[in-house]
Amino acid sequence: MPGELLAVDPTGESLLIRRDLPSRDLMPGHGSTRRLDSYSGTLLDVPDWTLPPEGRLTEGLSDPVMWGSTDNAFTNRLLVSPDGRFCVQINAANHVKIYDLDIGNEPAHRIYGYPTNGIGTSIGDASFSADSRLLALAGEMGQMGVYELESGRLLQFWDGLYGMLSLEGIRFNGDGTLVMAAGYMNQRFRICSVENGLVLYDLYPEKAVAAWGFDAETGDAVILYEDGSALCADIFTSAEELYAYAGE
Repeated sequence: MPGELLAVDPTGESLLIRRDLPSRDLMPGHGSTRRLDSYSGTLLDVPDWTLPPEGRLTEGLSDPVMWGSTDNAFTNRLLVSPDGRFCVQINAANHVKIYDLDIGNEPAHRIYGYPTNGIGTSIGDASFSADSRLLALAGEMGQMGVYELESGRLLQFWDGLYGMLSLEGIRFNGDGTLVMAAGYMNQRFRICSVENGLVLYDLYPEKAVAAWGFDAETGDAVILYEDGSALCADIFTSAEELYAYAGE
């Protein structure tokens, strides 16, 4: 249970958790979330706009199916993956087009938003994984989706669990195994696993937020406050690391 792990038994067969969360506030540094008086790390920055290699877009993007329609004419956002291969177009009708520039200048895949009880919802943000393999979309009614760019396949989808509404941002960690999403006005953050779909953390900022994301070196989730302090969530990359941490 993220945020409550405190100890492991000597045999390594089971974990001990403590549910009386107020007691954790008296022991800063314990458990798998922690408060830092000062954050000196660097947040991972994966660009969602990269100039494509020379010659890639000489003829421009084309969509013969939607040509001349309002769905094609009004583009809210145009993103180019870090490696310059994929171009993602999000338009006013909440229709997402994925262009694979290795193939051509017409859409290779299309995504038509996120339905919730029959109601289509807008996309609040989009981002790429650092290796340009994945695309993450955040819906304005709490939905998150992760797609494989080359195939257009949906890998994971989260549908506004526990009232996580109006997402305003989404980002990958360094290896694309986790996504972190920001809720309305940065009031709540959620970290989810791309590999198995589990919700790992829900973080609630206690101060005004200046920046957020994953630490470039440790991979931990970080919410940086305007005063320079931070709230961090530890990300364990192996069972051995988890047991070692719990045994401290």
